[in-house]
Amino acid sequence: MLPFNFVNVTIDTMTNWLPNIAEIPGPRYLAIATSIEEGRAAGHLRPGDKLPTHRGLAWRLGVTVGTVSRAYAEAERRGIVSGEVGRGTFVRAATRDSDNPIPGSAYGFQGTDLGTAVPPTLPEDRLILTELAELARDPDSMAAIITTSGRRACV
Repeated sequence: MLPFNFVNVTIDTMTNWLPNIAEIPGPRYLAIATSIEEGRAAGHLRPGDKLPTHRGLAWRLGVTVGTVSRAYAEAERRGIVSGEVGRGTFVRAATRDSDNPIPGSAYGFQGTDLGTAVPPTLPEDRLILTELAELARDPDSMAAIITTSGRRACV
């Protein structure tokens, strides 16, 4: 048994940086992401700097936590920051185009946005829409709908 109690202490320093989003038009989350990018370019944010917590920044800016989470996700998508679960969000070093974090984006491919529930556009979509519009204008197509006991069914 040791005569001393050892305590593992980790001091986590965080930048005092606060984005100025009032001057940036558009959605607040994009303004925050752009402000992070501009802060890194101007040298106010250096690689390795820890950004404020989602809740802390939301409180300081007067926005929702969801807005800050979305902003940090956008900044991560741009390759400006990297988030580590349980540790925080950190500023990344600027990358060259060849180091782009989105695979294939140098060749025009922008990746797939899974943040929305919108199906991809297919070449056949215009043909399907045209055929549906013709069916809607055709009075004979209504003959395909029969009424049985107050319910409509397609045949």
